[in-house]
Amino acid sequence: MPAHERDTPQLSPFPRLPASLRGAPPAAADPLFLRPFGQDAGDLGVDFRRLRPLVVTAVLALCAQTAEGGKLDEEFLWNLPVSTRIECLLALATHGGREQLLVQLRCPQEICAQACEVELTLAELGGLRERDGGSERFKVRRGAEELWVRKPTGGDQLRWLGGRFADGAEALEMMVGALAVDGRGAPLGSDRLDGGWARAFDETLDEFDPLVNFSVTARCPDCGVEAAHEVDLEALALGLLRQEQQRLLLTVHRLASHYHWSESQIFSVPHWRRSHYLALIEREFRR
Repeated sequence: MPAHERDTPQLSPFPRLPASLRGAPPAAADPLFLRPFGQDAGDLGVDFRRLRPLVVTAVLALCAQTAEGGKLDEEFLWNLPVSTRIECLLALATHGGREQLLVQLRCPQEICAQACEVELTLAELGGLRERDGGSERFKVRRGAEELWVRKPTGGDQLRWLGGRFADGAEALEMMVGALAVDGRGAPLGSDRLDGGWARAFDETLDEFDPLVNFSVTARCPDCGVEAAHEVDLEALALGLLRQEQQRLLLTVHRLASHYHWSESQIFSVPHWRRSHYLALIEREFRR
């Protein structure tokens, strides 16, 4: 393989964009891609302790790019639906051949509380995303009435985290008011809604935005009770990406300790060669 090909990271295709963003820059100019996380110096700068929407946008700002390697505007990333942002994180977290995600669960029966794990395949998660046909909005039904609601974006998440609410019900009502639209997709206004719509919205979200409100049914291997478990896919993917960052930090430490290189010198070496040097160091220690 020529050196210049080995120096170029293998890119993953960007998830399908909602129709409203397909004609906007940068999506209008190029197909979009995701480069692996955990290989570049900039990946060490992501602070995973920050508010989660900020962390997701920081990761996407580093890894999302055009075919020519151009970065994407942060406003574009904030306007992506939360489900699309989760798809990006899952693609990054499984880059390099990982086909499955292990999820740690615990039996909900207090008398048991046995820990177990289930495997989620990318094919299964991708099938959930395809179920809605890529629609940006969906109908919430309450009796004979219908309400159009758009999918929440990363920007919505950040604004909601900055709000103050008396309880979960009030927060849910605010969310529905922010997401309700008319038949053309224009904001409807919360003054035309009541609390009943919030309950109907909560019941519908699992079906029409399954990556955001994801759950898996598993049977406890100890007591045999089958139960549904909520799984935070966003947190799961971010946890794996944080591990990639920790591995990158360890790579820098090992190369600096062995070869006495500075951090800038280490990152001037292509990823594939760094991996080769690490293997040589490991071989020396085994002698």
